[in-house]
Amino acid sequence: MYGDTRKGDGMVIKNKEYILPADFKKGWIDGLRSGEYKQVDGVFYDVGCGYCAIGVALVECHSIDKSFLAGMSTLNNICENYEIPYADVKIPWRYSASGSVEETTDLEEIIMEMNDGDGASFNEIADWIEVNIEESI
Repeated sequence: MYGDTRKGDGMVIKNKEYILPADFKKGWIDGLRSGEYKQVDGVFYDVGCGYCAIGVALVECHSIDKSFLAGMSTLNNICENYEIPYADVKIPWRYSASGSVEETTDLEEIIMEMNDGDGASFNEIADWIEVNIEESI
């Protein structure tokens, strides 16, 4: 699960297969750990209820207004409904040259599975991002 980055005892092990710009990574982790966001699953933002982990990244790192995220579950939905260029909402990750993950496993899919399928908390997701994603300048 998650490119062999979790052990059965919940410990996270290093396996840096993805790269994010340092400022994006820091902003995302800080947002997840801030306590400002209640966690939901299935959508980026559920009005009055909270955000998923990707929704936190969109607000914290891309400054996307939460009203654009309400009820949306894919980046393409946001782009199509609000005529926002995909580059303005995309999580700017890339594969690490040293990684072994298949290049069909998008970082967004891993984070969504952690948030929606596995019920990982924002702190657990932030820990995973911190340990498993390299930083670029």
